[in-house]
Order: sequence, then structure tokens, then C-alpha cells
Amino acid sequence: MIDANYHIRKGYFQRLNGSVIINSVAVPVYDGMAPNQAVCPYIILSTQTSVDRSAKRCQSQECTMLLDIVTEATGGVDRSQADAIVNQIYQLIYPVDAAGYIDAGPDLTVISTRLISDTTMEMQDDTFKILRRLIRFTHQVHEQVNI
Repeated sequence: MIDANYHIRKGYFQRLNGSVIINSVAVPVYDGMAPNQAVCPYIILSTQTSVDRSAKRCQSQECTMLLDIVTEATGGVDRSQADAIVNQIYQLIYPVDAAGYIDAGPDLTVISTRLISDTTMEMQDDTFKILRRLIRFTHQVHEQVNI
């Protein structure tokens, strides 16, 4: 069995990095955590899970990826920037046509993609207001078998 999580994460980074644009600037994509000096908005490739879904003749895994979209507001909470980023992510990760699924490398094929959750969280202190969108996708991934 192949570690599908690595390949899924790599596919997300390749698909999103430089492709999500806000105010004519690419939104940075970070793996796991954003650096302390990161400036909003940014996307974090966050928690992943994987469950074996193999059958007798097919190695298969169900993999999830949590994307953490972090935006900042100085006045009232304005969701439009987070909404615009999420809309672009939906187009890139969850396309209408299965031919547009993320690339999981030469040994794995993404068979299906589904959105399983989309959660909004607001946080604030005396200085900052942070709006986060947490979106989780699941992917059915089959391992290519060379016979």
C-alpha cells in the first residue's frame, strides 16, 4: 500500500499554490502551519486522515484533507475575502468534471471527491479580527496495480 496522504497533500499544493488570487496577489499556501510572519490571507493544508477501503482485487483508501483559510479584518467582520478564496478552492479542488480531480501521482488515481464540511469561525482580540473557513474534502483513491 502507498502512503496516499503524502501524494494527496502534494496534489493540493500543486493545484492551489499560485492559483488562488485575491486583489491581484496569489494567496500563500502552507503545509501544516503558517510561519509566525505570515500575513493574511493564507491557506493551510491542515489535518489529514486516511482509512483503508481495499477490496480483494484493489488497494484503496479514503483520504480527507482539511483546508484552513485564514483572513483578517480591521473593522467589522467581512466574509467576502474568505468567501472569494473558498469559491476559487471549490473550482480547483471540487470540479464538475472528474477529469479535473487533483493529481495524486503516477501510482494513485483519485476516483471521487466530495465536500464533507465547511465551517466558519470568528476570533478577535483588542487588535485583530480573524475569520477562518475550515473546509474538508474526502477523496476515494485507488492504487494502480501493474499486472
